[in-house]
Amino acid sequence: MSSASPFLDPLLTQWSTQASDRRRVHDGFLDQLRGARQLLDDARTPLADHRAAGFKTLEAFHDSQIGRWIQRLQRLDAWRDDVAGIAQRAEEIQSIIAAGHWLDRVETMVPAFARRLMTLSEKLFSVQAGLRQALSRWQAGLESKEQELQALRDKETTQGAPLLVSRSRKQPEMDFIEAQNQAERDLVADVQAARHMLHHAMDRLYRATRALERRAGAAPDLYESRKNQIVSQLREPQDRLYVVREEILSDALTFEMCRRKLRTIQTSVNAIRCIEDAFKPAPPFWKKLLR
Repeated sequence: MSSASPFLDPLLTQWSTQASDRRRVHDGFLDQLRGARQLLDDARTPLADHRAAGFKTLEAFHDSQIGRWIQRLQRLDAWRDDVAGIAQRAEEIQSIIAAGHWLDRVETMVPAFARRLMTLSEKLFSVQAGLRQALSRWQAGLESKEQELQALRDKETTQGAPLLVSRSRKQPEMDFIEAQNQAERDLVADVQAARHMLHHAMDRLYRATRALERRAGAAPDLYESRKNQIVSQLREPQDRLYVVREEILSDALTFEMCRRKLRTIQTSVNAIRCIEDAFKPAPPFWKKLLR
């Protein structure tokens, strides 16, 4: 390779000098940047330490605040429970006071209520007595008719052949069945009316005693004696209603027994055969000629 031209030496020398100057300037800049970087590193270290300390302080503050809020919430829950207990106690006291006022009113009303129940029980006894008399008459008539029909059955058994009667002889038996069916309908209405009256009286007594138990239960220690006094005033009409209830139930059982007996009698009467049905008369002579 040929060497450079002598004419280019000055240019090469100039370029070399410029390159060396640039390198020195560049190195100077690098030294300055390194110094600045060192300064920044020196300044950043305390800032990082300060920031870390600040984070720790915030974390500690946060933890302490959470603890405080938890304590505050716990105190709020405790206050709320206390307030709920106070409100419940206030309701209980109001209920006790209301029960006392209610018992005051009831104590003035119980004598009149007991008299009304006694009047109603007397009315029920009167209705029951009339119902029993009607049932006794009905039962006696059914038993008498049953004996008559039994005598007919015995006669039929003695003859060994079906017993035949005329329609005019059977008609009174059919009239008896119709009359007894009407008596049964009347007695059904009477029994239902008596049971309705009894249910009305017992329901009034039951609702009264139930309300008394509920009100006195607000403070048993305070109101138990007053409740017992009221109950003792209602004891006599209650016992009379129980007695008339048993009597009405007994009459209802007697009515059902008589009703079954009537069905048996009706079956026996329907089984009686008539002569006209068993032996039909021969057709007239002129009908035979027409045939």
